[in-house]
Amino acid sequence: MTVSLLVRNLADHLRGVLATYHTAQGAKAGELDGEYKPVNVFEWYVPLPDQKRRESDYPFIEVRPYHGKRNDDARYVSIELTCGVFGRAEEETDGTKNMSPGAYALINLMEYVETELLRQPVIGGRFRIRPEYEWTIPEEQPYPYFLGTAITTWDLPNIINEKGAIKAYG
Repeated sequence: MTVSLLVRNLADHLRGVLATYHTAQGAKAGELDGEYKPVNVFEWYVPLPDQKRRESDYPFIEVRPYHGKRNDDARYVSIELTCGVFGRAEEETDGTKNMSPGAYALINLMEYVETELLRQPVIGGRFRIRPEYEWTIPEEQPYPYFLGTAITTWDLPNIINEKGAIKAYG
């Protein structure tokens, strides 16, 4: 139940810090003619009525648990943040395509989220992000969409043994 609270709190927190963040979707390099849209934040996955992401879903961030671990001293969970933007390529004079508008929109969004999370490391009054922050942008992209993933690690309240120690030998 604690992990589900973290997912909800983190999604709500991201909605708050991204409320004024808009990114041009579909703009070509050097142009500002793309549609500026706010970032959609989804818990777990983008809702897919037809099992396909739609242009209207972009830009987005999906917040979902990735990995959890507990030892005697601490309990933590890794949360995966999948970021997606929509960007058209610009054709160069040599016939190649310049993919940079979508790529730059993606990295700008990912860096903004990283900055905001590390600037305010506690959310919901109980979940603290650890300083290690990892992100990847795969080389292969589903053009005209650009996707990247960040892995964040959060400290969770530890479970307390209410029964005390077990006496194994009477």
